[in-house]
Amino acid sequence: MRDETSPRRPHDPAWRSRTARRSSTPEAMAALRDARLSRGWTMTRAARETGVSRPMLSLLERGQRRPSQSLAEDLISSYCLDPGAAEALRDIAIAFAGRDSPYRSGIEPAWQGNSDFPPAS
Repeated sequence: MRDETSPRRPHDPAWRSRTARRSSTPEAMAALRDARLSRGWTMTRAARETGVSRPMLSLLERGQRRPSQSLAEDLISSYCLDPGAAEALRDIAIAFAGRDSPYRSGIEPAWQGNSDFPPAS
């Protein structure tokens, strides 16, 4: 699946992205699925243990969504991922998305208003 980009709108805040950012990497997908299965967890049990919905876990494992940075850290901790798997998950994590979104958190990114927008990824 390829990420799609929409043009920025005039009323969009500087930190708002118009990139779908849905595709993942095979390494991150395998890390999540293998960690869950090695613990003997069903998707339902994993959702209960991690606090992430079953549909979202499924999307993450199938590579159809990427986690926010805080969600990635929560999954790394809950699944006790080894350093290689943890790094694969951190590599696909998105800043200021999902529960980290300024729309939800009310916290403006530190680079707000910086003329170097967008920040280097």
